[in-house]
Amino acid sequence: MKSPNIIRQAGVANILFAVFFVFCFGIAAYAKPTTPTGMPEPAAKVSFSPCILTASPLSRVSPGAGDSFQVTVTVLGPGCSYGTRFTQQWLQVTNHTATSFHVNVYPNIGPQRTMQMSIFVIYNQLETGEKLTLNLTQGTATCSYSFDPNSANFGNGNGFGYAQVTASYIYCPRSATSNASWLTITSGAEADGSGPIGYSVAPNPGPVRTGKITLGNGTFTVTQGSGCNYQISPFSKNFDAAGGNGAINVTASTSSCPRVATSQVNWITITSGGNLVGSGPITYQVAPNPGPDRTGIIKVSAWEFVVSQTGGCAYSLSPSIFNFQSGNGSSSIVVTASSASCQWTPSSNASWVKIINPGQRTGTGTINFTTDPNPSTARTAKITVGDKSATINQAANSNCTFSISPGSAQVGIGGGDVSVNVTASNSCAWQSSSGFSFVSIVSDAIGAGNGTVKLKVQANSGNARTATIAIAGKSFVISQVGTNGVAAMWITDLSPGFAAKGGKEFQMTVKGANFTNGCKVRWNGEERTTSFINSSTLLATIPAGDLTDEGANDITVAKANNAEETNPEPFLVYGAVANVSSASFKGDVLAPTSLVSAFGIDLATELKIAQSQPLPTELAGTTVTITDAAGKELNAQLFFVSPGQINYLMPDGMAAGKATVMIDSGDGHTSVGTVDIAPVAPALFTANSNGQGVVTADALRVKANGQQVYEKVAEFDSATGAFKAKPIDLTVPGEQVYLIFYGTGFRYRTSLSAVSLDLGGVFGDPMYAGPTPGFVGLDQVNVLVPKSLAGRGEVDVVLTVDGKKANTVKLMFK
Repeated sequence: MKSPNIIRQAGVANILFAVFFVFCFGIAAYAKPTTPTGMPEPAAKVSFSPCILTASPLSRVSPGAGDSFQVTVTVLGPGCSYGTRFTQQWLQVTNHTATSFHVNVYPNIGPQRTMQMSIFVIYNQLETGEKLTLNLTQGTATCSYSFDPNSANFGNGNGFGYAQVTASYIYCPRSATSNASWLTITSGAEADGSGPIGYSVAPNPGPVRTGKITLGNGTFTVTQGSGCNYQISPFSKNFDAAGGNGAINVTASTSSCPRVATSQVNWITITSGGNLVGSGPITYQVAPNPGPDRTGIIKVSAWEFVVSQTGGCAYSLSPSIFNFQSGNGSSSIVVTASSASCQWTPSSNASWVKIINPGQRTGTGTINFTTDPNPSTARTAKITVGDKSATINQAANSNCTFSISPGSAQVGIGGGDVSVNVTASNSCAWQSSSGFSFVSIVSDAIGAGNGTVKLKVQANSGNARTATIAIAGKSFVISQVGTNGVAAMWITDLSPGFAAKGGKEFQMTVKGANFTNGCKVRWNGEERTTSFINSSTLLATIPAGDLTDEGANDITVAKANNAEETNPEPFLVYGAVANVSSASFKGDVLAPTSLVSAFGIDLATELKIAQSQPLPTELAGTTVTITDAAGKELNAQLFFVSPGQINYLMPDGMAAGKATVMIDSGDGHTSVGTVDIAPVAPALFTANSNGQGVVTADALRVKANGQQVYEKVAEFDSATGAFKAKPIDLTVPGEQVYLIFYGTGFRYRTSLSAVSLDLGGVFGDPMYAGPTPGFVGLDQVNVLVPKSLAGRGEVDVVLTVDGKKANTVKLMFK
């Protein structure tokens, strides 16, 4: 039961309200004011119920960019309140109190729009039907967009990327379009406001091209490098001094590829076809040559066409013979050139004949020269200009005496090696020379004091012959018997001609002439199992025991009972070297333009790292030469050399099949190995640099707001001293995670569809598989990680390219 005092107070209040209601009703009913034209209408009053409702303002014109304003409301009467109602979604009412509410008007990117908001009376929690109307009109907002950055560059293969868009309003649609069929928008175009737009780039089979992604007033430009490939035929041509015309046949990969040719010298002119597209000929003209021999280049894309031209200059030397005593001497030669424009450079073939002021000359001129004192036997030198020479003879030093032993030698039909000992007084200097094509000086052609000269005599298939060799001023006579019309055996070729130390048993093909059934192939005089194929071919089995030491071994063919034996042909045993992928450390198959590591002994004289681009083909004196299955010989570019390991780039353009890798160190040591070359040999790098364990990769996390964050997938474990997998979180809503794997040997895949990634039994679709821009020999695979891998923990990752699997690696998912 309420207290009386409380009842009383309630009664007084009701009475006062009744008096107030009657007074106000009369004003509302009989005193309606008028509003001057153009002035805002005052706040309306209603008096149809015990409630009085006023609001201000009741009209509003809002800008297209959006608006925010407050409406003040007055409600009088016990049990009275108010509510609001509107049907459009471009308004928001907030901060609703008994005396006011706040209106937010969203930006308008369409045409002008209007709406009426009802402010209605609620009496004792029931709507009375009495209301005020708030009239809203909104103009149009203009959306503007910008890209940051506003461009991107790609190579000629597949690619993908993101273009970050900044919109002027959060409700501006991100409905971007591409003007090129090869530039596809993959994500983000269905969203509003600022954020990323994803896109992909198809492989480019033709010339450089540009595409645009357009969004309102914003433009994002994508430039893709040329995918054009060319072949030229022939690769060179020789011209005489008169010059002439020629043509280069160009085969382009597509009919849209530009056929651009440029001459690198002013005496070769492109006459036609140099700025067309597609396949076809390029013609050129070579001007007459008034000077010495010269070489010029015509560049066709990356190809170089070589033009060689003989000189048109003729020279005469006067005098052409000089005779000097053993002491110092000096003289001059007058050179007469056929043209004043002829350029020539004199040269001396001996250090004791010195040209004063050496260098290039033009037209007719004079050569001044001196001779050093002669410490030894009589000697001869030449000063040469063009194809003409002057002979300088110098008498012997009377204080030097020489002798040779033996004074002559008899050599068989098969030829052989001959050694001649030289004895010199007073450590006098001496030299040797051979004027016979079948006798060559192998070593020590020049010496001082006592020494040995080694000669090699070729096999003789003709009549008996004699050669007189000058050694230390003495005559050494070589007599060689001939066949005199009787067929004799000899060796012309060995295949293979070398092997690696520690190799396996193999069969060697011996080529030659006049072999008979029953002949035996000999290894350093010891017979080996031999099969007679025909009179020019024998097949010999060389056991592994013959390959235990490096060095040269004599191969001969002998008839039964030593009735006849051929010339010796050297077979070289080199050091062994193993070649493997630098990523997987497997060497069963390697691919062109892949990263390779070679392991062996004495591969280089020191440790040295390449410091420049393009990479050198010689480092600390070491070179790597690869001969492919087609017989083409290529020099590899070197990253690093050391005595035990070399890292190099397998050359591009290698023919598929068996290839030979030959490594020559700075001290003359040679190592050899074989590899199988295939178009692709996929391999992935690992964090522990052994081809096993956690893969070398980057995780790219694209957040819901478009922000991109790179994360590592491996972390170093100090307890084990090795890298372990770092869990990749796939549980964050609205985020996408991409993986970028790094490897080598798969850039020449047949197609992107021929590339697959098995992530613990879940297959991801690669978005790109090809070269890593800016890195020599490095390849990469990009893939969007399937969400189904969340919570899987550690999984095996297997990359397959054109049916060939890479080394199995590890990843971990959270």
